[in-house]
Amino acid sequence: MAMAMAPVALALCLCATVLLSTPPPAHSYTDHSSSPPSPVAAEPTSSSSEYKTYIILLKPRADAHVMDDEARQGWYRSFLPDDVTAHGEPRLVRSYKTIFHGFAALLTEEELDAASRKPGFGRWFPDEMMYPTTTRTPEFLGLTKDAGMWAQSSYGKGIIIGVIDSGIDSRHPSFGDAGVSPPPARWKGACTGTDRGVRCNNKLIGVRSFVDYNPADETGHGTHVASIAAGNFVANASSSHGQAAGTAAGIAPGAHLAAYKACRPSGCLRSNVVDAMDTAVRDGVDIISISLGRKAGVPLNKDVVAIGAFRAVAKGVVVVTSAGNDGPDPSTVKNDMPWEITVGAGSVDRRLAADLVLESGDMVEGEALVQGMNSTAFQPLHYPGEGNLCKNVSAQRTRGHIVICDEARVNVAAQARIIKNLYDNGAAHVVLIGREKSGFSLSFREYGSSVVQEPAAVGHKLKDYSRYPDAAAQAFFKGTRVGVGQSPTVAHFSSRGPSRTNPHILKPDILAPGLNILAAATASPDRGPFRFKSGTSMAAPHISGVVALLKSVHPEWSPAAIRSAIMTTADDLDNDGNRIMDEKHQPARAFAAGAGQVNATRAVDPGLVYDMEVRDYAGYVCHLFATLDDDDDYAVQDIIQDLSLNCKTVAHLSDFELNYPSIVVPANTTVRRTLTNVGPAGEYTGRLSMARDVGLDFSPKSLSFSRPGEKLTFKVSQHGLEVAEGFLIWESDTHTVQSPLVVVH
Repeated sequence: MAMAMAPVALALCLCATVLLSTPPPAHSYTDHSSSPPSPVAAEPTSSSSEYKTYIILLKPRADAHVMDDEARQGWYRSFLPDDVTAHGEPRLVRSYKTIFHGFAALLTEEELDAASRKPGFGRWFPDEMMYPTTTRTPEFLGLTKDAGMWAQSSYGKGIIIGVIDSGIDSRHPSFGDAGVSPPPARWKGACTGTDRGVRCNNKLIGVRSFVDYNPADETGHGTHVASIAAGNFVANASSSHGQAAGTAAGIAPGAHLAAYKACRPSGCLRSNVVDAMDTAVRDGVDIISISLGRKAGVPLNKDVVAIGAFRAVAKGVVVVTSAGNDGPDPSTVKNDMPWEITVGAGSVDRRLAADLVLESGDMVEGEALVQGMNSTAFQPLHYPGEGNLCKNVSAQRTRGHIVICDEARVNVAAQARIIKNLYDNGAAHVVLIGREKSGFSLSFREYGSSVVQEPAAVGHKLKDYSRYPDAAAQAFFKGTRVGVGQSPTVAHFSSRGPSRTNPHILKPDILAPGLNILAAATASPDRGPFRFKSGTSMAAPHISGVVALLKSVHPEWSPAAIRSAIMTTADDLDNDGNRIMDEKHQPARAFAAGAGQVNATRAVDPGLVYDMEVRDYAGYVCHLFATLDDDDDYAVQDIIQDLSLNCKTVAHLSDFELNYPSIVVPANTTVRRTLTNVGPAGEYTGRLSMARDVGLDFSPKSLSFSRPGEKLTFKVSQHGLEVAEGFLIWESDTHTVQSPLVVVH
């Protein structure tokens, strides 16, 4: 959720929870019919006679769209040996009927093999886990109350955002419906859990759970995500420690929300996620926001969630996903299919200032979520050394000292105990130095006590100085500061491209706030209703909110046109007018920042868009499956789910041949793009903005559009072997259309 600023402080924050590092336990599966919850599905073992949950996609049938539920259930059960397992559990775990035809069922390997031999069987997928990837941001993105894009779009009025996550705290003030219009007539969703205290209204119009009968949010992740996308205005919001005070608001505060609980604290089963996607499309959502990470590098024929996203987009629903939290390493980007909008995380222009003034006269800038008491005198510094992590610090070197600690590879609670022990032993202040890979990025942590957090890039200076015998410093806590320069920077955790599965599609697509975002939190007796979190989980719903604003103004635009508008109007410069930097304060690569930071105000009027239809994506699927030795001309229909389209009737397209808003050119290759006019008639002149000459050329050099809807094509050629990045820019008297351009081997 984002925040509109009060005069002094700032508003909202984007957040994401940390990826789980240990395997989750087994989960119970719930069939949301009149039957009771299904028993726990067996974990995979070496025995082929063990039951496992498999997701089955069937080939399309001409009569599928007219089937009633009873007929469809009969069709699905025809692939099963019987209705229950040998242990008496119902075999049918999930039934899908909107974005594709299929089901999830308990089967042994032998039973799966038998089912796969039956006519009409498409393909199967094991049921695996996905994990969450976890506000001043409206103003930071150029949104102002009662003006500009917010006023033009009526704050996203009439648009429905479906959030697939860990549930929602329905009674949070961010989900109040003051000033929100009733849901549109097309809405077919439901509000479940009212017997458990769930509250639905004109803002939160639907709540469903796919993991149990309680849609309550156990982790706070789903509540945080939903409030960023479309939380309503909440005055006098701040963190539980009083920082970042202001009026909280989502990016599309006038839009409707539907919450689909597909996750438990230990993760999100793919069968639940697919069921939630299928239901959300059937309910009538316009946007699906998924801040969950699939495995990087999984090919499409093994990724049922990516296939579900394709089917949703084919029905006109925009799917927005998070890039993942495995940065800064390359080729870690998740959710990288061309029909998804993949979002990376950046910083906002806010700092919870806590600075150390050294006795040498230098100053080291840090931050403190809990603002402490200012020093009244210089106090000695003590750094116990690399590897100590402040677990063993003598009382003599603690009492009255400013103790410097390296951030431990332990959970927050364990780190909090270390910090509390130092304060119990008389420490004047505790300074925590971030990990080396985080560079200048700093993610707030709730340690309970006042802690000065220093990013690794400046922490070295403090640690080196502390080694002098008489090293001393004073700590000064200065509260919330906004308008901080060099914003945004790419957060260290934000996953980077190139994609392992689609190396010639630039991913992530776009950057949005995701570092230290203040947004709605689940009810807690010791914490307030808003909390800071960091992650690409919180970047994705910012874009979901922007999509809602765009759809409210341009309901006729396709998902591809909306993505193009967002990407070609993005800002590639920070608020100091320099190139957006990465966590090391080096110019961010295109595979880290995508097209740049989203500019919601400019996106509503892009001038030209790179549009695509389902047929284009189908051509890409056919080409991809051919490279995967899965190239039967009709075999991919269980993916495409359209009897009128098969690999004999569509032109096959490789990843760089798609009409994508970003342009990746393999060496010694020519690529083509088509622009559609969505603005006034006019002539656009093209130019390349590259750091150096790398043998690139494009033609024609100008495009003249005489009417809305007109399409014109250009080509970009590269001759040579040099790798480079830059932009191809089309300019008219009124519009600038900017595409990231990358030359690769």
